[in-house]
Amino acid sequence: MALERLIAGLVLMVGASFALGAVSACSSTRAPASSAGIVPPDPRGPRADGSGPTVFAISKLYFGDHTYDGYTDDSWRRYGLDIDGKTTDSTSTDVCMYTPAASESAQEDGDNGIDNSFGHSLVSILTSIVGDAPNQANDVLAGGDSTLLIELDGVGNKPSYSPLPGTLFRSTPLATPAWDGTDVRDLDLTSFVADDPARPLLPVLGYMNDRTWVSTTRLPTLLFDLHIPTGGHPSLPVPIHRARLMMRVEPNNRTATGVISGILTTEEVVSWARVFGEPFSRRIVCDELVFEVFAQEIRQAQDILDDGTNESGQPCNALSFGIGFDAVAVRLGKPAPAPMYPGVQPCDAGASGKIDGGM
Repeated sequence: MALERLIAGLVLMVGASFALGAVSACSSTRAPASSAGIVPPDPRGPRADGSGPTVFAISKLYFGDHTYDGYTDDSWRRYGLDIDGKTTDSTSTDVCMYTPAASESAQEDGDNGIDNSFGHSLVSILTSIVGDAPNQANDVLAGGDSTLLIELDGVGNKPSYSPLPGTLFRSTPLATPAWDGTDVRDLDLTSFVADDPARPLLPVLGYMNDRTWVSTTRLPTLLFDLHIPTGGHPSLPVPIHRARLMMRVEPNNRTATGVISGILTTEEVVSWARVFGEPFSRRIVCDELVFEVFAQEIRQAQDILDDGTNESGQPCNALSFGIGFDAVAVRLGKPAPAPMYPGVQPCDAGASGKIDGGM
């Protein structure tokens, strides 16, 4: 049962034998060092010469449980970007101050300085609730859940363009998508300022170097769907701050593979986790003592400051975020309201500090 898995996970996390980001003993396929996270420079031209916008819909996510090419051990190391401009490990001292009882491994970077506490630590915490979270999420996504749309303005078939701006949208769900380039994805009205289709909320600047597109805009907040099913519907989006994207676009402009990088502020993640966990066990989220154990595991995964820096003497207050994705070309549809999902039911007055019997 989900509750039994969660309680077992909490016990393990409190125990001395648990370490955030520890690799499963059965894993044996660690990915070799790669060029992941290396941002190519701006080529300073030529200007975009395509006939119109090209739009990609994210079709699959890589949470860090395996790489694009099938490796499993420490695959989180390949997803994300170097946010703080440092390459750190468990011995680094020029870093923000840990939460008490946190492991020094929280400061361990991925390949080429990639900062990704989400994949390194937080995914393990989420899978203590939903044991097969990545696969379940991708099933929901493949089935037509709302997804991130990445529009590139005027990309052609040349290897490089600069500038190459674009826009990010959130789609509405689509029943039985084909994922073959023919899908039409309507645009969630939350993608626009004041629901006005003439005013996109998330325009981005960028460039393409040898078919790798890089967004140069650090978005204040990107509400990103993780697609993990909770209580019969997808989980609420998680807010990613200072978000950037990098993706390799195939010359035919039909598919792309990339990463999203950014910052998760710790207390926003704690609040999100309470909503996330509610459909699995109100006994967990409504018992403050039990939920605080869960919240402390999130705080112990902090590895950065919420402004993207990582300075000694300052308490860590955020988690770095990195995730990989595949994307497929789609056509833009019309603006439309997204479906509303049930909200979290408030805890009963009598359940604030005690666990009722039964499973």
